[in-house]
Amino acid sequence: MFAAFGAVLSVSADWWEQNQNPESWMQAREALGNELKAKLNREGVATLKPDAPTEAEFRTWQWLGEWPQFQGQKAQEFSELGRNLELIRAFLENVRVEDRRAQALAILVKMQAKAPQEVKDLPRLAVALAIVLDQPFPKRWPHFQVPVAAVPREEVDPVKRLQEMAQLQSRRRYAFDLTSLTVNELKFLVDHPLPESEMEWARKNVTTSRSSFDKVFSSIRYDFARLQAGVMIWPDSSYRLADIKEKGGICVDQGYFAAMAGKAKGLPTLFFTGQGDSGGHAWFGYLDAPGRWVTDCGR
Repeated sequence: MFAAFGAVLSVSADWWEQNQNPESWMQAREALGNELKAKLNREGVATLKPDAPTEAEFRTWQWLGEWPQFQGQKAQEFSELGRNLELIRAFLENVRVEDRRAQALAILVKMQAKAPQEVKDLPRLAVALAIVLDQPFPKRWPHFQVPVAAVPREEVDPVKRLQEMAQLQSRRRYAFDLTSLTVNELKFLVDHPLPESEMEWARKNVTTSRSSFDKVFSSIRYDFARLQAGVMIWPDSSYRLADIKEKGGICVDQGYFAAMAGKAKGLPTLFFTGQGDSGGHAWFGYLDAPGRWVTDCGR
Protein backbone atom coordinates (compact mmCIF):
# COMPACT_ATOMS: atom_id res chain seq x y z
CA MET A 1 0.00 0.00 0.00
CA PHE A 2 2.72 2.46 1.00
CA ALA A 3 4.77 1.60 -2.07
CA ALA A 4 1.76 2.30 -4.28
CA PHE A 5 1.13 5.66 -2.63
CA GLY A 6 4.80 6.51 -2.98
CA ALA A 7 4.50 5.85 -6.70
CA VAL A 8 1.52 8.21 -6.87
CA LEU A 9 3.47 10.97 -5.12
CA SER A 10 6.34 10.37 -7.52
CA VAL A 11 4.04 10.90 -10.50
CA SER A 12 2.94 14.24 -9.08
CA ALA A 13 6.48 15.35 -8.21
CA ASP A 14 7.80 14.30 -11.61
CA TRP A 15 5.20 16.41 -13.42
CA TRP A 16 6.19 19.56 -11.54
CA GLU A 17 9.90 18.84 -12.05
CA GLN A 18 9.33 18.54 -15.78
CA ASN A 19 7.14 21.65 -15.96
CA GLN A 20 8.88 24.35 -13.95
CA ASN A 21 8.00 27.28 -16.21
CA PRO A 22 4.68 28.84 -15.09
CA GLU A 23 4.18 30.36 -18.53
CA SER A 24 3.83 26.88 -20.03
CA TRP A 25 1.49 25.45 -17.37
CA MET A 26 -1.78 26.01 -19.19
CA GLN A 27 -0.45 24.49 -22.40
CA ALA A 28 0.94 21.56 -20.41
CA ARG A 29 -2.44 21.21 -18.69
CA GLU A 30 -4.16 20.86 -22.04
CA ALA A 31 -1.69 18.15 -23.08
CA LEU A 32 -2.18 16.36 -19.74
CA GLY A 33 -5.95 16.50 -20.22
CA ASN A 34 -5.65 14.94 -23.67
CA GLU A 35 -3.48 12.15 -22.24
CA LEU A 36 -6.04 11.47 -19.53
CA LYS A 37 -8.90 11.33 -22.04
CA ALA A 38 -6.99 8.85 -24.16
CA LYS A 39 -6.21 6.71 -21.13
CA LEU A 40 -9.85 6.76 -20.01
CA ASN A 41 -10.97 5.69 -23.48
CA ARG A 42 -8.53 2.77 -23.38
CA GLU A 43 -8.89 1.64 -19.76
CA GLY A 44 -12.21 3.05 -18.48
CA VAL A 45 -12.99 5.02 -15.32
CA ALA A 46 -11.39 2.37 -13.09
CA THR A 47 -8.05 3.93 -13.98
CA LEU A 48 -9.02 6.94 -11.82
CA LYS A 49 -9.36 4.97 -8.59
CA PRO A 50 -7.90 6.67 -5.47
CA ASP A 51 -4.15 6.40 -4.96
CA ALA A 52 -3.58 5.22 -8.54
CA PRO A 53 -0.95 7.10 -10.62
CA THR A 54 -3.68 8.34 -12.95
CA GLU A 55 -5.45 10.00 -10.01
CA ALA A 56 -2.30 12.02 -9.36
CA GLU A 57 -2.33 13.17 -12.99
CA PHE A 58 -6.03 14.00 -12.78
CA ARG A 59 -5.61 16.00 -9.54
CA THR A 60 -2.66 17.85 -11.07
CA TRP A 61 -4.83 18.69 -14.08
CA GLN A 62 -7.59 19.94 -11.76
CA TRP A 63 -5.18 21.98 -9.63
CA LEU A 64 -3.69 23.67 -12.69
CA GLY A 65 -7.17 24.94 -13.46
CA GLU A 66 -6.83 27.21 -10.43
CA TRP A 67 -3.63 28.86 -11.70
CA PRO A 68 -5.21 31.62 -13.86
CA GLN A 69 -6.63 33.23 -10.69
CA PHE A 70 -3.09 34.09 -9.58
CA GLN A 71 -2.24 36.04 -12.76
CA GLY A 72 1.33 34.77 -12.88
CA GLN A 73 2.10 35.45 -9.20
CA LYS A 74 3.00 33.07 -6.36
CA ALA A 75 4.17 30.38 -8.80
CA GLN A 76 6.59 28.74 -6.36
CA GLU A 77 4.00 28.34 -3.60
CA PHE A 78 1.37 27.19 -6.09
CA SER A 79 3.66 24.46 -7.45
CA GLU A 80 4.70 23.36 -3.94
CA LEU A 81 1.04 23.00 -3.01
CA GLY A 82 0.51 21.08 -6.25
CA ARG A 83 3.10 18.51 -5.17
CA ASN A 84 1.09 17.90 -1.98
CA LEU A 85 -1.40 15.40 -3.37
CA GLU A 86 -3.26 14.97 -0.09
CA LEU A 87 -3.80 18.73 0.16
CA ILE A 88 -5.02 19.32 -3.38
CA ARG A 89 -7.28 16.28 -3.17
CA ALA A 90 -8.73 17.58 0.11
CA PHE A 91 -9.27 21.06 -1.32
CA LEU A 92 -10.84 19.94 -4.58
CA GLU A 93 -13.15 17.46 -2.84
CA ASN A 94 -14.34 19.87 -0.15
CA VAL A 95 -14.56 23.37 -1.64
CA ARG A 96 -18.18 24.28 -2.43
CA VAL A 97 -19.87 26.85 -4.63
CA GLU A 98 -20.81 28.91 -1.57
CA ASP A 99 -17.14 29.17 -0.52
CA ARG A 100 -15.02 32.11 -1.65
CA ARG A 101 -12.67 29.99 -3.70
CA ALA A 102 -10.15 32.68 -4.58
CA GLN A 103 -9.79 33.76 -0.95
CA ALA A 104 -9.38 30.15 0.22
CA LEU A 105 -6.67 29.57 -2.38
CA ALA A 106 -4.91 32.78 -1.34
CA ILE A 107 -4.90 31.54 2.27
CA LEU A 108 -3.33 28.23 1.22
CA VAL A 109 -0.64 30.03 -0.76
CA LYS A 110 0.13 32.26 2.25
CA MET A 111 0.33 29.20 4.50
CA GLN A 112 2.71 27.51 2.08
CA ALA A 113 4.94 30.59 2.06
CA LYS A 114 5.03 31.11 5.83
CA ALA A 115 4.38 27.68 7.36
CA PRO A 116 5.45 25.04 4.81
CA GLN A 117 6.22 22.33 7.36
CA GLU A 118 2.82 22.67 9.03
CA VAL A 119 1.12 22.47 5.63
CA LYS A 120 3.09 19.34 4.81
CA ASP A 121 2.33 17.69 8.15
CA LEU A 122 -1.36 18.71 8.40
CA PRO A 123 -2.68 19.29 4.86
CA ARG A 124 -6.32 18.59 5.71
CA LEU A 125 -6.19 21.04 8.62
CA ALA A 126 -4.73 23.68 6.29
CA VAL A 127 -7.61 23.12 3.86
CA ALA A 128 -10.22 23.27 6.62
CA LEU A 129 -8.81 26.58 7.85
CA ALA A 130 -8.73 28.01 4.32
CA ILE A 131 -12.34 27.03 3.62
CA VAL A 132 -13.64 28.31 6.97
CA LEU A 133 -11.61 31.54 7.07
CA ASP A 134 -12.27 32.56 3.46
CA GLN A 135 -14.72 35.17 4.79
CA PRO A 136 -15.29 37.02 8.08
CA PHE A 137 -17.37 35.57 10.88
CA PRO A 138 -20.84 37.12 11.25
CA LYS A 139 -20.86 40.31 13.30
CA ARG A 140 -23.32 38.76 15.78
CA TRP A 141 -21.30 35.56 16.23
CA PRO A 142 -21.84 33.34 18.17
CA HIS A 143 -25.54 34.12 18.77
CA PHE A 144 -28.03 36.97 19.28
CA GLN A 145 -28.32 36.62 23.05
CA VAL A 146 -25.04 38.30 23.95
CA PRO A 147 -23.86 41.88 23.27
CA VAL A 148 -21.24 41.99 20.52
CA ALA A 149 -18.81 43.96 22.71
CA ALA A 150 -18.87 41.28 25.43
CA VAL A 151 -17.47 38.48 23.24
CA PRO A 152 -13.65 38.19 23.40
CA ARG A 153 -13.13 37.64 19.68
CA GLU A 154 -10.27 38.58 17.36
CA GLU A 155 -9.51 38.67 13.64
CA VAL A 156 -8.08 35.24 12.91
CA ASP A 157 -4.70 34.94 11.19
CA PRO A 158 -4.92 31.57 9.34
CA VAL A 159 -1.15 31.05 9.36
CA LYS A 160 -0.87 31.73 13.09
CA ARG A 161 -3.86 29.48 13.81
CA LEU A 162 -2.30 26.65 11.77
CA GLN A 163 1.03 27.02 13.59
CA GLU A 164 -0.61 27.09 17.02
CA MET A 165 -2.69 24.01 16.28
CA ALA A 166 0.28 22.15 14.84
CA GLN A 167 2.20 22.83 18.04
CA LEU A 168 -0.67 21.57 20.19
CA GLN A 169 -0.91 18.48 17.97
CA SER A 170 2.82 17.77 18.42
CA ARG A 171 2.46 18.15 22.18
CA ARG A 172 -0.51 15.75 22.16
CA ARG A 173 -2.81 18.21 23.84
CA TYR A 174 -5.80 17.36 21.67
CA ALA A 175 -8.41 14.66 22.25
CA PHE A 176 -7.95 13.48 18.65
CA ASP A 177 -4.93 12.99 16.46
CA LEU A 178 -5.78 15.66 13.88
CA THR A 179 -4.39 13.51 11.06
CA SER A 180 -7.24 11.04 11.69
CA LEU A 181 -9.97 13.61 10.95
CA THR A 182 -11.51 14.58 7.63
CA VAL A 183 -11.74 18.14 6.34
CA ASN A 184 -15.47 18.10 7.04
CA GLU A 185 -14.75 17.19 10.68
CA LEU A 186 -11.87 19.63 11.06
CA LYS A 187 -14.05 22.50 9.83
CA PHE A 188 -16.04 22.20 13.07
CA LEU A 189 -12.84 22.40 15.09
CA VAL A 190 -11.57 25.68 13.62
CA ASP A 191 -14.82 27.61 13.08
CA HIS A 192 -14.44 30.23 15.81
CA PRO A 193 -12.75 33.64 16.24
CA LEU A 194 -11.80 33.28 19.91
CA PRO A 195 -8.26 34.20 20.97
CA GLU A 196 -5.84 31.50 22.05
CA SER A 197 -6.15 32.70 25.67
CA GLU A 198 -9.78 31.52 25.73
CA MET A 199 -8.85 28.16 24.22
CA GLU A 200 -6.00 27.64 26.67
CA TRP A 201 -8.29 28.46 29.61
CA ALA A 202 -10.65 25.72 28.46
CA ARG A 203 -7.87 23.19 27.97
CA LYS A 204 -6.70 23.78 31.54
CA ASN A 205 -10.08 24.07 33.27
CA VAL A 206 -12.44 21.69 31.45
CA THR A 207 -11.26 18.21 32.41
CA THR A 208 -14.23 16.13 31.21
CA SER A 209 -13.18 13.14 29.10
CA ARG A 210 -14.22 12.69 25.48
CA SER A 211 -16.48 9.74 26.33
CA SER A 212 -18.63 11.85 28.66
CA PHE A 213 -18.20 15.28 27.09
CA ASP A 214 -21.98 15.78 26.94
CA LYS A 215 -21.80 16.52 30.69
CA VAL A 216 -19.99 19.81 30.02
CA PHE A 217 -23.36 21.34 29.08
CA SER A 218 -24.83 20.74 32.54
CA SER A 219 -21.57 21.70 34.27
CA ILE A 220 -22.68 25.31 33.76
CA ARG A 221 -25.12 26.19 36.55
CA TYR A 222 -28.53 27.06 35.13
CA ASP A 223 -29.57 30.59 36.12
CA PHE A 224 -33.25 30.09 37.00
CA ALA A 225 -33.54 33.58 38.48
CA ARG A 226 -32.50 35.11 35.18
CA LEU A 227 -35.00 32.94 33.32
CA GLN A 228 -37.82 33.92 35.66
CA ALA A 229 -36.91 37.59 35.25
CA GLY A 230 -37.13 37.17 31.48
CA VAL A 231 -33.51 38.29 30.91
CA MET A 232 -32.70 36.45 27.69
CA ILE A 233 -29.61 38.57 26.84
CA TRP A 234 -26.31 37.99 28.69
CA PRO A 235 -26.41 40.70 31.39
CA ASP A 236 -22.70 41.23 32.06
CA SER A 237 -19.96 43.08 30.20
CA SER A 238 -17.71 40.07 29.56
CA TYR A 239 -18.58 36.76 27.89
CA ARG A 240 -15.36 34.91 28.54
CA LEU A 241 -15.62 31.18 29.19
CA ALA A 242 -14.40 31.82 32.73
CA ASP A 243 -17.27 34.30 33.26
CA ILE A 244 -19.86 31.79 32.11
CA LYS A 245 -18.36 29.13 34.39
CA GLU A 246 -18.43 31.51 37.36
CA LYS A 247 -21.82 33.14 36.84
CA GLY A 248 -23.82 30.34 35.21
CA GLY A 249 -26.25 31.00 32.40
CA ILE A 250 -29.24 29.77 30.43
CA CYS A 251 -29.21 27.10 27.73
CA VAL A 252 -27.66 29.28 25.03
CA ASP A 253 -24.70 29.98 27.34
CA GLN A 254 -24.41 26.32 28.33
CA GLY A 255 -24.36 25.24 24.69
CA TYR A 256 -21.85 27.91 23.68
CA PHE A 257 -19.53 27.07 26.59
CA ALA A 258 -19.56 23.34 25.81
CA ALA A 259 -19.03 23.87 22.08
CA MET A 260 -16.07 26.21 22.55
CA ALA A 261 -14.51 24.02 25.24
CA GLY A 262 -14.72 21.07 22.87
CA LYS A 263 -12.95 22.95 20.08
CA ALA A 264 -10.23 24.01 22.52
CA LYS A 265 -9.62 20.39 23.46
CA GLY A 266 -9.54 19.13 19.87
CA LEU A 267 -13.15 17.91 19.67
CA PRO A 268 -15.08 19.14 16.63
CA THR A 269 -18.38 20.55 17.92
CA LEU A 270 -21.74 21.84 16.70
CA PHE A 271 -23.76 24.60 18.36
CA PHE A 272 -27.53 24.40 17.84
CA THR A 273 -30.40 26.80 18.43
CA GLY A 274 -34.01 26.08 17.59
CA GLN A 275 -37.64 26.00 18.63
CA GLY A 276 -39.16 23.23 20.70
CA ASP A 277 -42.65 22.53 22.06
CA SER A 278 -42.15 24.96 24.92
CA GLY A 279 -40.13 27.67 23.16
CA GLY A 280 -36.57 28.39 22.07
CA HIS A 281 -33.68 26.19 23.14
CA ALA A 282 -29.94 25.75 22.51
CA TRP A 283 -27.75 22.65 22.79
CA PHE A 284 -24.58 21.21 21.27
CA GLY A 285 -23.07 18.17 19.60
CA TYR A 286 -19.57 16.78 19.33
CA LEU A 287 -17.51 14.21 17.45
CA ASP A 288 -17.34 11.16 19.70
CA ALA A 289 -15.13 9.17 17.29
CA PRO A 290 -14.00 9.77 13.71
CA GLY A 291 -17.16 9.65 11.59
CA ARG A 292 -19.50 9.44 14.62
CA TRP A 293 -21.32 12.52 15.94
CA VAL A 294 -23.38 12.87 19.12
CA THR A 295 -25.83 15.68 18.37
CA ASP A 296 -28.31 15.81 21.24
CA CYS A 297 -26.22 17.02 24.19
CA GLY A 298 -28.52 19.15 26.33
CA ARG A 299 -31.40 18.86 23.88
